[in-house]
Amino acid sequence: MSPPPFDHGSPPALVDDAMREIFLRIPPDDPASLARASAVCTAWRGIISDADFGREYRAFHGAPPVLGFLYSYSYFWPSQFISTTASFRSPACHDRHNWYALDSRHGLVLFQTHRGGEEIGDFAVCDLVTHDQWSVSAHAGPEWSDINNYWWKATVLCGRVGQCDHRDCSEGAFLLALVGAKDTEVFASVYSSEAGEWSATIFTEMRISHMLMNHSEQWHSALVGNKVYLPYDNTDLVVEYDVGAQELAMIKVPLVWTALVGEKDGMLLYASVQESELCLWSVEPGPNGAARRRVIDLDPLLPSFALSSFVEVVGFAEGAGAIFLRTDFGLFTVELSSSRSNKVHEDIFDDRIMLYESFYTGGHGERGRRALVGATRRWAGLLWLYGENL
Repeated sequence: MSPPPFDHGSPPALVDDAMREIFLRIPPDDPASLARASAVCTAWRGIISDADFGREYRAFHGAPPVLGFLYSYSYFWPSQFISTTASFRSPACHDRHNWYALDSRHGLVLFQTHRGGEEIGDFAVCDLVTHDQWSVSAHAGPEWSDINNYWWKATVLCGRVGQCDHRDCSEGAFLLALVGAKDTEVFASVYSSEAGEWSATIFTEMRISHMLMNHSEQWHSALVGNKVYLPYDNTDLVVEYDVGAQELAMIKVPLVWTALVGEKDGMLLYASVQESELCLWSVEPGPNGAARRRVIDLDPLLPSFALSSFVEVVGFAEGAGAIFLRTDFGLFTVELSSSRSNKVHEDIFDDRIMLYESFYTGGHGERGRRALVGATRRWAGLLWLYGENL
């Protein structure tokens, strides 16, 4: 009896399945590896650029990696992007004169733009991976006409907040929350990219007496569920803005010599360095939220010459669970889960940085495919020139 005919379609399918499993295990902090692999052949490019692969890749690795950070020498200086990976470079905010980074979350960066002698300018939201950019007017309504004359803060977040795990955020959908305070009144409005407009401004009274603090004027925001938390000026107050229910509240957080850096496990995370100790407070959101304290000894983690300098908390990577510390001898990270440290940059000139966390695959729909195709073409050209030396 003659053997059954050979099925020419079976081996490629098995090979594709095996390669898919291999590609899933490529570390997310080396985004060029996927681009290099997709430049090898059409079959590999088809696997990596598939939207289902992008979703599987995010689910496999969990939290997105830190691809870099933005910093500025001072206000009204353009923010610069510094990569913390060996292969990711984003020109999205280069050559943007008078662009100042205000916030970064869910793969997006919020900039305040200035033209000529304007003090406030408008806003720009950028995806540093796909290079997509959206302009938003800062004029949210008549209440904001004299925004230069009072305290205000703005933050960006996924447009599916409360309905998304932020591993594969819907493309192009974002919210921009704007909060201001003047005298004893706090007010807020939110811009929806899908609606293309600002919501009506809501108001509340600032009924809590507060004390002035001495920590840095620089700030970070936090997002817990549908609620955005913004520290109010140099005080022990935090503005709680529920962007879903459109509600405002003022919360008192009695923590001295520390600052809000982000969210961890559904709690507000405060951090500071006292002598050679990294002090962390996890605070339950709410008017009477309990606080839990944790201390990490920095002596075995940072070089002695770095600890002998001025050490300050400048950022927190929520996905990676890592605190970023500025010293006179460079920028260091401390992982909260393992207490491991790493030096990520030789120098830093600001007391606040905006960390950029995002995946770099072809699974962001059409936007992601455009980014991957561009990267693939660059790597295909390099492979043709240099071959196996890459």
